[in-house]
Amino acid sequence: MILASMAVLASLLTIADAPFGKFEVTVPEFAARDFSIADFGAKPDGTKCTDAFAAAIAECEKSGGGRVVVPKGTWLTGAVRFRSNCNLHLDEGATLEFTDDPADYPEVFTTWEGIECYNYSPLIYAFGVTNVAITGKGTIAPRMDFWRTWFARPPEHMKATEHLYYWCSTNAPLESRRLLALDRAHMRPHLIQFNRCGNILLDGFKIRESPFWMIHLYHSENCVVRNLDTRAKGHNNDGVDIDMTKNVLVENCRFDQGDDGIVLKAGRNADAWRIGRCTENVVVKDCDLVNCHSLLGIGSELSGGVRNVWMTRCTVGDTYSMLRIKTGPRRGGFVENVFMDHCRGRRMNRVFNIFTRYTAQWGRFPDFELRRTKIRNINISDCEAELADVGVEIHGDRLMPPSGIRVRNVKVGRVVSALSDIRNCLDVDIAGLSLLPGGERPTDIKPRLFFAGDSTLDDNGQSLAGTLRDPYRSWGTTLQEFMAAGCTVRNYAKSGASTKSFMKSGQWRTMIRDVKPGDYVAIQFGHNDQKRSSDFYLNERWCDPKGLFRENVRDMVKHVRDVGATPILLSPICRGTFDKEGKRLVDTTHASDDVCLGSYRDAMKELSVELDCDYVDMNGLTRELMERVGREESMKFFVISTGMVMGKDGEPSKDVTHPVQAGAEAFARLFLDDVLRRGLSVAEMFEKATK
Repeated sequence: MILASMAVLASLLTIADAPFGKFEVTVPEFAARDFSIADFGAKPDGTKCTDAFAAAIAECEKSGGGRVVVPKGTWLTGAVRFRSNCNLHLDEGATLEFTDDPADYPEVFTTWEGIECYNYSPLIYAFGVTNVAITGKGTIAPRMDFWRTWFARPPEHMKATEHLYYWCSTNAPLESRRLLALDRAHMRPHLIQFNRCGNILLDGFKIRESPFWMIHLYHSENCVVRNLDTRAKGHNNDGVDIDMTKNVLVENCRFDQGDDGIVLKAGRNADAWRIGRCTENVVVKDCDLVNCHSLLGIGSELSGGVRNVWMTRCTVGDTYSMLRIKTGPRRGGFVENVFMDHCRGRRMNRVFNIFTRYTAQWGRFPDFELRRTKIRNINISDCEAELADVGVEIHGDRLMPPSGIRVRNVKVGRVVSALSDIRNCLDVDIAGLSLLPGGERPTDIKPRLFFAGDSTLDDNGQSLAGTLRDPYRSWGTTLQEFMAAGCTVRNYAKSGASTKSFMKSGQWRTMIRDVKPGDYVAIQFGHNDQKRSSDFYLNERWCDPKGLFRENVRDMVKHVRDVGATPILLSPICRGTFDKEGKRLVDTTHASDDVCLGSYRDAMKELSVELDCDYVDMNGLTRELMERVGREESMKFFVISTGMVMGKDGEPSKDVTHPVQAGAEAFARLFLDDVLRRGLSVAEMFEKATK
């Protein structure tokens, strides 16, 4: 509940022509009293000023309110906590630099992705206060070196996510939901969070980076966000998350984000049903989003409901979607009365997208209760995009189809796949969707072949920007020389990767954002999935070929198909390790109960049948080649043939795992000949008469 405080200064801003009806928001004003942090002991010399901020804010509130001033200079601090009637004012030339030491952010009552809990304090935090602001032309710039080490999702983090899910699903007491009590939960704090607050103003300052969500307006009302200039390109770096909050105006801002730009949320599952509060009456206008995942994202945490939303006269560069509504069968809630008009974008996957099967990492947990999301009266008009894979894509829930979808005068310069893809919807009118004058459905866009894999595929700079590290070569990248004009290889394979680490590190997420409809994605893992020789490998790499390995590959195939591309499963290439007689390769089949590369070959072959995917048995093909030419001839395929010195002992490498140029060329030929012989769909990318 928003706390009432002493009488405050405020003005009422009204927008009479909002398409959902009259819009009003209260804008706070402040007494003409200044409290400089320098007068409370703060020094811009690298000394932490946390106590000075706390003292200045306390005195400001005690005196009846005013401005807590951060003068020109760089001021290092831990958590800053608001009190009522305080305006944190950043003078021009002032930099508010936050430490990246978790100990400087003591436990507070907050949220994590839609679930209430106790966690590290947001860097700037307010709870239950009213009439507050951050203003001025200064900069908020947290140190990020340590927080970046928590961007990945290690096993302990995923275990903490599981705790959150069960706390939420079973309505566990709030005081028991303590993330800091868990082992290495690594749940990063928000940059700015207003929790159960009223009359909030954010105006004029800059933000440079954020550990987690950048601005989180939670369970609050009467919020104005304007004239901001932000850049935060890390993991989960949403711009503004408006969550169970009403009466919000966002205007004249510039965002450059590593995740969604403007996001509307309303809590997750049972937590939101318990609270029973929606997000409503939101206006976003005249904002410029440089790059982001979506210009306006709604969900996926929307269980309390979202209604009465208007975005107008906004622009975006590269993005997944201009307007994206995502939910899942566990969410419940509703989305209604959403309007977007006069917005412009450059390149995107979809101009407008509704997706009702979204789960992300939470999908691995069991269902407790299923509630569908009611989606109705969604309107997009007078918008343009230069390039999109699909104009309008709506994949509705067949048990509760979206309805009342209106598309008016939405134009696309070029579409790669289709103007529209509509499934499971009622009362949909997209007659106003068209190509710009002179626009086209291009027929000259050629498919690309993506590789996801480990160091046996890692090209070390052959195809992507990077430093070439001789003598390693990738057989995947080597396929480029056989391709038809316009077709290309995009190699995202990463040295040391297993399916687990490839997904956890963000490499898979980075790759899948680059994949477009019509592309192919070849998936080859096993060498590192089988490693469990130490705690590091057991925790960070090991995937049972009968368990987690298969789950990860299933997820990868789903993601590839979700973006309209075609998956290809590959078994791992053989190591050049022969038996004592030099006749047969070892560690290639299920010769014992121990896990070997053959275990992952079997898994990939069986998954290809289960998932109806094309499959190339690179394990069998490379084994047959090496046993045919013999041990000595096979050594030229691998690093061992170079005499490359490795390690402190100065001995030549015994590496019979990683290909050199001869191996890359030979293995690429094996793949190509098999694809052409069996007529797999990816054969369209290659010249029939190979060199």
